[in-house]
Amino acid sequence: ARTAHSSSTMYGGYDGSASQFAGQGGFLPTPAGGATAGADGAAGGARGQGRAESLVPLTVKQLETSVNASGVDDAFKVNGEEVHNLTLLGKVVKENVSATTQEYVIDDGTGTVNVKRWVDAEDEAAKGAVAVGQYVRVYGHVRVFQGVRSVIAFNLRPVTDFNEITYHFLEVVYCNAHNGARAAAAPAAAAP
Repeated sequence: ARTAHSSSTMYGGYDGSASQFAGQGGFLPTPAGGATAGADGAAGGARGQGRAESLVPLTVKQLETSVNASGVDDAFKVNGEEVHNLTLLGKVVKENVSATTQEYVIDDGTGTVNVKRWVDAEDEAAKGAVAVGQYVRVYGHVRVFQGVRSVIAFNLRPVTDFNEITYHFLEVVYCNAHNGARAAAAPAAAAP
């Protein structure tokens, strides 16, 4: 059976999986026991153990309504699953670029979020890569500063194939349904 990440050439050469970030094959289960092996008990771990490095597709609304997992600023839960690394896709509506940071306000149609990316002063490729009005894909993690949630990006790239926008939202729906079903089944599995 094919998964959402089985295509070898997805949008702009990016395959949609988290393998380039975590080396675990993406967010959903893989035949080799990828990112969710610990969560399913296949690796003998506790629920969620293998997910700390998984990449979760989210919308800004999901990010805003996520629950603080354990009082730690960078651990949030969406549908009962901890989210550390995430991917968002939206339109840049505001930018503020300095010598060491690039700050953007991203709107994905469900809300807006502040995104900050730290850059080296010598990194010429990062300068001018994104402009207001352009769609971008953001890879990063959530941070809370003075009560405001924002995303610290470790990668931000322009969208060149607009099918990627539809693909992102379909992936969000699929992963949300998958995790919702797992969260609903978890209490039933724990009952004697």
